[in-house]
Amino acid sequence: MITELRHRPSLVAVTVWLSVTCRLSGAVLWLSLGAADQPALTPDGQVLESMADVSVTVHQPEGTLLGTADLSGLDRAGPGHFIGVIHVGQVGAQSVRLRAHSPATEMQAELGEQQVWEDDFSPSVDPAYVVSVSELVWYSSYTIDLGITGHGSVSGQLAEYEFGAVASLTALPEPGWEFIAWTSDIFAGEETSNPLTMSVDADAAVLVVFRLQVTDSWLLLHFGTTVVSLDADPDEDGFTTRDEYENGTDPLADEQVPFTLSFKEGWNMVSLPVQPPPETTLTDLFGAFAPQGVWTWDAFRGAYEQNAVPRAGRGYWVSATADADDVVVWGQPVVDPALRLYSGWNCVGPASAFLIAPGTDVLVGWSWNATRQTYARLGDQEVMLPGIGYWLYTASDMVLSPAE
Repeated sequence: MITELRHRPSLVAVTVWLSVTCRLSGAVLWLSLGAADQPALTPDGQVLESMADVSVTVHQPEGTLLGTADLSGLDRAGPGHFIGVIHVGQVGAQSVRLRAHSPATEMQAELGEQQVWEDDFSPSVDPAYVVSVSELVWYSSYTIDLGITGHGSVSGQLAEYEFGAVASLTALPEPGWEFIAWTSDIFAGEETSNPLTMSVDADAAVLVVFRLQVTDSWLLLHFGTTVVSLDADPDEDGFTTRDEYENGTDPLADEQVPFTLSFKEGWNMVSLPVQPPPETTLTDLFGAFAPQGVWTWDAFRGAYEQNAVPRAGRGYWVSATADADDVVVWGQPVVDPALRLYSGWNCVGPASAFLIAPGTDVLVGWSWNATRQTYARLGDQEVMLPGIGYWLYTASDMVLSPAE
């Protein structure tokens, strides 16, 4: 992961006497590196005999290089054990982050981050300012595990990064979508930066979130204006205005209606023509007769996912252990009948009777016969029914509206 030491401890145990001098040397640290019974080691596992084999770089907390520390005041107390003063330069009253660097191997080790003060240095024993590096943990290169929610991509990702390298990632939403935020191993305050730059000193996981771009026509239809907070919840139903747009529900009404589903023992492909409340899970809906979980299809990744958040308009695979009739699902009615399809296969279901107009770009349609446990091809003039899931294939992204 990307180490942001502003929020978590150093990778190694630390002890330093810390203060600042008003002399030309600037800020100073009292450092104890290694110990008699646990000597500091070089990257190849040998005892570190001389600090001439290692340099110490000074960085801002987010990783920006400030300079190289002066180690002339650091004395050798024994093999792999060094104690003394490190001069970090004129850094001002701020936190600094230190890294050890091995020029022979180009590997680095994190030493820690400390606050500095502009006071005359006095080598008094103050536990509040004592930090000791008992072990050097050396690193070479790292990877960023990139995840994407929604429809978009990211440019700038490299296969691997050297220790301390700066990664630059740019979120690229697809048409009709917008970048919302980065999450996971992100430095505080950088969640909405695009491009995102990060100092890499460990393996990291980064997730980028894209969401549908709410159209002006939809806002005008429901609010009579385009000046609307998308994060507000005017009908107090637990869904934001942006959520309501994605669900196809009325952002100003919290009406709840029932819909009845039936299941056969074995696999069933169903859909939700109503939007259940936000706290509802698929286990709440189907867990009593489908203990193995419920699966849906992620059209962006081209892969199944299990127990996702229930969404109106999506198709779901349910493996029932027995027949289950009259399963009632409560939720908000869907007022927008259109289906959003993406290039490739989509597992969807209509909110009401739906006929695909001739000449559309939907190339293939299939449904599932739960009684016979087999697929059935969708006929040219066959009406898709609410509560049933369908596979639809299209060569390009599209919004599919029902025929008149």
